[in-house]
Amino acid sequence: MMRTLLSFVLMLGATGASAEKPKFLNPEQEAYIHRGVEKMIRMEFDASRKEFEVLEKMVPGHPHPYFGYASVAWLRFIYESEQSDQALLKPFHEAIEKGIDVSDAWVKLHPEDAEGWMTRGALHGLYARLLMTRHRYIKGYFTARTSMKSVRRALKIDPELMDAKLGIGMYDYYTDVYPHFVGVLAKLVLRGDRERGIALINEVAEKGRFSKWTAKMALVEIYTHDMWGAKDPERAVEIMAEVREAFPNSSMLHSAELCAKLYANHYAEVEVDAVKFIKRVDSGEYLALEKAKGLLILGHAQWFLGKPTLALKSFREAALIKMKGQLSRYAVASLIRAGNVLDTMGKREDAMALYKQAKGQPDHWGFKKVAALHLSKPFILPTLPFIITPHDF
Repeated sequence: MMRTLLSFVLMLGATGASAEKPKFLNPEQEAYIHRGVEKMIRMEFDASRKEFEVLEKMVPGHPHPYFGYASVAWLRFIYESEQSDQALLKPFHEAIEKGIDVSDAWVKLHPEDAEGWMTRGALHGLYARLLMTRHRYIKGYFTARTSMKSVRRALKIDPELMDAKLGIGMYDYYTDVYPHFVGVLAKLVLRGDRERGIALINEVAEKGRFSKWTAKMALVEIYTHDMWGAKDPERAVEIMAEVREAFPNSSMLHSAELCAKLYANHYAEVEVDAVKFIKRVDSGEYLALEKAKGLLILGHAQWFLGKPTLALKSFREAALIKMKGQLSRYAVASLIRAGNVLDTMGKREDAMALYKQAKGQPDHWGFKKVAALHLSKPFILPTLPFIITPHDF
């Protein structure tokens, strides 16, 4: 759940592509960027796109509206379909391709526009993120390097372009981290500096204009997952409280806060608030698809509180949620978790039936190998807390 949010973090990190002293966008035009970004965070995707459509008419030929279109399409794929509806990738690819063409033309005409270079880098960066999620690591890495060339060009033009520093900080951090997990990158990547990256991200979180919220979410990701000394779940919870206060009705941020609290061992709080999340789904405030996510989070809290029977009930209910006739992402994850609980109860045969069901689902999320692993040997509950994200099942 937090790992999925990383897609959102990387994408919006580039949405802050505007210089401290804009040369080509006036304050009125910048306001459309602000509103477009904020509506994306609230998951008001149609309304967000309209803001960028108006901006495109106001500044013909500027690449930023196309980055807005691509960002909206990307978030629809991530959050409205949980990365399962492949048809949603078509408008994303179209916006990326058009945006790169437009940005190339724009910086050719306006080579001293730091914002234009930043937006060009943002488009390549967003495409790199898609490639990484598809395990196309080599192409993704080189696409990210192309992105950074544009971002650095922007900073050379305007060294005070605070929002651009977020891209540099995140590139520094993740090029230091990814090779630890992705062997194919270990021999290719010119390693970044993890600590320097974190410092830059903190600076943007404090001083950024468009990107301060994105920087804060990047820090939440780091403080809940970093394995080399920066992990600080309590700090992540503090940051999420600040972000939620600014965007109280965003389901993506609500679930992110719940996950941060799980990592910080605030299980009782999560149990109460996960029920509120589910009620928001039932009332229509959140997408119906998100009920599986809410139940999965609730199940973890119950399990960690020593209530395995209740946890199993929550996981089983979550495992029934479908999208277009197929089990949703978090429904499949819940099948695996329900099997895990059954394994700890000594009900191996029942657990294996759920693992087999999970393994038989379309493998959009990499769960097939996880289900196969648990089919080969029973799940043993490690010392709490343990990693919660679906990719760690």
